[in-house]
Amino acid sequence: MIKFEYKFPPLLKEEIASSNYINNILKNSGLLFSEVEKYDKNLSLKYSRFLEMDNILNYIFCNPKDLRKTIRKFYSYHPELAIFFNPRWILTSSKFNIDYTEIIRNRLNSKEEIKRIKLVFINELKKIPSISDFNFTETLIDKLNKSKSTKEELDQLIRITRIHQGISKLPSEITKKFPLWPEILKKVFDYESFKKNYSRMIVDSSGLLICPYCNKRDIEKTAGNKKFANPDLDHFYPQGKYPFLATSLYNLVPSCTFCNQRFKGDTDTFKKYMHPISHGTNNYKAFNFLPTLDENHIIKIGRCSRFKNNIELFELQSEYAKPSSLREYKDVKNKLDFLKELGGEELKKTINSKKKKAIIFNIGGDYNLFNTRHYKLRIDAFNDFLDKE
Repeated sequence: MIKFEYKFPPLLKEEIASSNYINNILKNSGLLFSEVEKYDKNLSLKYSRFLEMDNILNYIFCNPKDLRKTIRKFYSYHPELAIFFNPRWILTSSKFNIDYTEIIRNRLNSKEEIKRIKLVFINELKKIPSISDFNFTETLIDKLNKSKSTKEELDQLIRITRIHQGISKLPSEITKKFPLWPEILKKVFDYESFKKNYSRMIVDSSGLLICPYCNKRDIEKTAGNKKFANPDLDHFYPQGKYPFLATSLYNLVPSCTFCNQRFKGDTDTFKKYMHPISHGTNNYKAFNFLPTLDENHIIKIGRCSRFKNNIELFELQSEYAKPSSLREYKDVKNKLDFLKELGGEELKKTINSKKKKAIIFNIGGDYNLFNTRHYKLRIDAFNDFLDKE
C-alpha cells in the first residue's frame, strides 16, 4: 500500500460549483426532496438541509481524515438510508454482540443449541431502536419467530449473520416498503457523470502512474484520436454502501482493474483497512525474502495490524508469489551479487552514487513509488541485501 496525496487545481471548487454537473445535482436534489416530502414532511426537513449546495460541495471536497466521521454522522442522522444501503451499519453501530463462529459450528450441533442462539439473536435485535416505519429489526425477529424447523432457524441465523458482515441483501419484505427517494439519492451523487468530467484530472492530480494498492500494475488511460479510455477510480468506501461519498474526491483512488474490480469490489472498508491517502508502507520495510534450498527466495509481505487486512483484501501475498515479482527480486539480487564480485569498492561507489543507483537498479532519480512497478519490492530487496553485508 503506497500512500499518496492529491494536488488539485487551486480553483477546482469554484469550477465545480459553477458547472453543469452541480446544476444537475441540484435538479435531482429537488426531485429527491419532493419525494421525501410526500412521504413524511418532518423527515423532509432533515433532507432540505442535507441537500443544500454548500453541503453537497462539502461532501465532494470532504477532507480525507473526515471521511469516516462523515459516514458516522450521515448514517446516525439518516438511519433509514443506512437500512437501505448498508444494513450492516444498523447492527454494528448498535453493538449486536454475537459470536458468528458458533453459527457455522452449529450446523453439526444439537437442535437445543440452535434454539439457544436463536433466542440470543432475538434478544440482541430487540435492543436496536425501531427506525421510522421500515420495521427492519422487527421483520428479522418475525422471521426468526416463524421459523419452525431446525433448517429454517439456521437459515435465518445465517442470513442475519451475512447482513451483519455486509455480504447479504435485505429481505424483500423490507425493501418493498421503501419509497423512491433512496434510488434518487444515487442520481444526486451521480458518479458516472462526475467520472466523465473529472476522472483524468483526478488521476493527474494524484501523481500516480502505478496502482497504490498493489504497486504492481499501471493505471491505464489513453487519449486516442477518436476515443478516450479513462482510468479506473476505486471508491475506497464503496458507493453501493455509501452513495453520498460516490463523488467525494478523497474517496476516489486511481487503481488497476485487478485491485479495484476483481479483488476489492464492494467490500465494506469502513473498519480495519488502510486508506492510501492516509496510510502507507512507504517508510517501512514491507517485504521479507526467505532463502530456499534451490537458491531461490520466497517473498513474504510483512504484517502490521491495519495492513494485514489490505494484504488479504487485495490478495497481495499471492500477487507477489508470481514469477513477475520473483524476477524483479532476482534482478536486484543478481546485480548486487555481480558488483560484490567486482570488489567492495565498486559496490560502495554504486551504492553511494544516486545516478548509478538509478541507472542500474531503477531506484531513485526519475524512479519512485508512484511511477515504477514493483518499486517498493525493489527498494526493500536492495536494503535487505545491504543490511546483511
